[in-house]
This record gives sequence, structure tokens and C-alpha cells, in this order.
Amino acid sequence: MFKILAYGLPALPLASLYFSIYVLIGEFYFKNYGLALSIIGSIFIIIRLFDAFTDPIMGYISDNFPLRFGKRKPWVLIGGILFIFSTWMLFVPIYKSVDVEYFFFWLFISAIGWTIAYAPYYAMGAELSMDYLERSKITFCRELFTILGIIFASLLYSISFDFDNKIFKSGISSSIGLFQICIVSSIFFVLSMFLFLISKSNSKEVSYDKNNILNIFEIFISLKKQKLMRKLLFSHFINGLANGLPPALFVFYVNSVLKSPEFTGILLFLYFLGALVGVPLWIFISSKLDKHRVWCYAMIYACLIFIFVLF
Repeated sequence: MFKILAYGLPALPLASLYFSIYVLIGEFYFKNYGLALSIIGSIFIIIRLFDAFTDPIMGYISDNFPLRFGKRKPWVLIGGILFIFSTWMLFVPIYKSVDVEYFFFWLFISAIGWTIAYAPYYAMGAELSMDYLERSKITFCRELFTILGIIFASLLYSISFDFDNKIFKSGISSSIGLFQICIVSSIFFVLSMFLFLISKSNSKEVSYDKNNILNIFEIFISLKKQKLMRKLLFSHFINGLANGLPPALFVFYVNSVLKSPEFTGILLFLYFLGALVGVPLWIFISSKLDKHRVWCYAMIYACLIFIFVLF
């Protein structure tokens, strides 16, 4: 159990910062530094397209170029540190006036750090166990800490502790909220990485061939032969598009339509709290049914529920 917990813990601080970048940072730079929303959105699209190419490259590097202390863990540590540092530069800018170049550069560096850390991190999850049910537990543990990280970020964005009056207060500024997310996530990252690095993964090392050259075209050729994989990837694309829209627009909706920016963090907290509550249920269902069927049922359920977003 310690092995699974030690593996899942780094997801909490990393997800907290990743969520804040793609959900909260746009409104922060629009409101405080006057960056146009069209430019911010275009930069995010460019960065995400860049990720589509760097993810398989990092996976290849992690497979074929193990470092002295292992194949996965050192890359997670290196990428995590780079990601944390670049996030600090985004959330707590060192200049009073920030331009587009500054925003693009540090968002680009954060994307590189994220890729270096998360590509081997996800791969490691599949290697921790060969048991079908235990793999479900490993995945759910990681996703559980991911949701917890998002919930912590939502709370830290809207609530702070007043040391003078010794009370919690809401309605704080976005700059204070992002600073709190940075400091708490950094502390959690150090603690979680300590447990992560000292834990014995007992993962089965996959053999690698140094003469094996990464060929992007082989991926497309393989996809051409696998109809089910194409369907799965298309489903993931549609699902990712749907999941990306509500969080990205959530802050702007609360600020511009509801005109209640002080409730942004609390509403995000309630939104993702529902996901946290549902984790035990889906773990139970996945232990009784095949995982691919559970995923299909979950997708159908999500589609039905999100219809009400239109109203």
C-alpha cells in the first residue's frame, strides 16, 4: 500500500499547479496585465499542440535513456523541479509589467517541465504491477490525488488565513490566491518526492534497444492497422475537448456573467468535490465489471449530465 501511496502523492502538487495554469492563469493575466484573451487563448493552443509532439518523444527518451538512479523517477524529479520553477515565474512575475513574450516563454518552459515529469510518471504507473485489479487501484490512487490537488488549489485561490485576527477570510485577490497555491504546492512537492524517491517500486523493467530509433510514421502505420485504437483515441479527443471547455471558461463565466469573482474558488471546489465523492463508487464498479465497460458507462453518464450545462 505504501508503494501505491508514494507513487500517487506527487500527482497532488503537480495537478494543483497544472489546473491553476490552464484554468486560473488566463483571467489573472487578462485582468492584471492587460493581455488580450485572444492572444492568451492562441498561446495556450500553440503550447498544447507542442505537447502533442513532445509527449511521445519524452516517452522514447524515458524508455531508452535511463539515468543512474532509474528509468522513471529521475525524470519525474527533474521535470517536476522545472515545472515548479516555471510556475512560480508565471504566478509570481518578477516584473511589475509583463508582456506577451514573458507569458509565452514561461508557459512554454512549464509545458516542457510537465512533459518531462508526467510522461515517465504515467508510464511508471503501468509498470508498478502486472495484476489487473491492482493496476486499477494504482490508477485510481493517482487520479484521487489529482482531484485532491485541484480541490486544494480551488480553496487556496479563494480563502486565506488572517494571522492578525486569526480567522479565515474569502474574497482574496487572484495574485494572493496564486501565491498561496505556489507555496503550498511547492511544500507538498518536496514532501511527496521524498516518499516517491525512497519507495521501492518493484516495477518490472522493460528492456530497451539503444539502436531503436524513434519513428513517428510507425505510430501512424500502427494506428492504421488498429481500428479499435483509432476509436479509442477519437473518443479521448472528443472527451478531452468536452472536459477542457468548462474549466477554461468557468472563471470568466463566474466573473463576467455571475459577477461574483469572490465565489470562483468555492464553486470550483464544489465542482471537483463531486468528482472526489464519485471515486469510491467507480472503484467498486470497476472491481465488478470489465474496465472498458465501466469507462463506457461513465462516458454515457457524463454526456447525459453535462447536457444540463446548456441550461
